[in-house]
Amino acid sequence: CTILEQELVKAVYKILEVNIEALSDCEKMENVLQSAMEKALKKCDVQIRQLEKKIEKLNYEESKSYQEYVTGEVSREDFRRMQEKSADAVMRLRGQISDEEANRRRYKRFFGKKLQWLRPIYRFQSEPYLDRNMLEHLVHSIYLYPDNRLEINLNFKDEYAERMKEEA
Repeated sequence: CTILEQELVKAVYKILEVNIEALSDCEKMENVLQSAMEKALKKCDVQIRQLEKKIEKLNYEESKSYQEYVTGEVSREDFRRMQEKSADAVMRLRGQISDEEANRRRYKRFFGKKLQWLRPIYRFQSEPYLDRNMLEHLVHSIYLYPDNRLEINLNFKDEYAERMKEEA
């Protein structure tokens, strides 16, 4: 199956134009995404800081127990038990910190991908012609079927679908 290049360009341009027109308030959407990302990252940072404070508190309690051991207020066995208990708690808290740091990285990647497709759309809105660079940023794939059917998959199709669901 063949198609004239002009016809293909017109079809792709029209689809992009229609879809991007529907996303014309990209700046508002970017601000919403940016705000959501900052909120999620701040939540992770707060959680990490709280866990670090708990570790500091456990370390303080352990040093206090050591002083009590040195002064003879606590037996060696009791001090050893407190030390083991504290070490286990610190290890669990460090694991939780690692989990939160991983969540933070995931949020950053997730929102980064969401924001990534908005920038080419900004550029496209002000461009009168479709060029290869825009096509690479906005179009994932183009399929031409034997029955002359054309399928164009956009890089931002998921975000567009979500946007349409919100408006419905």
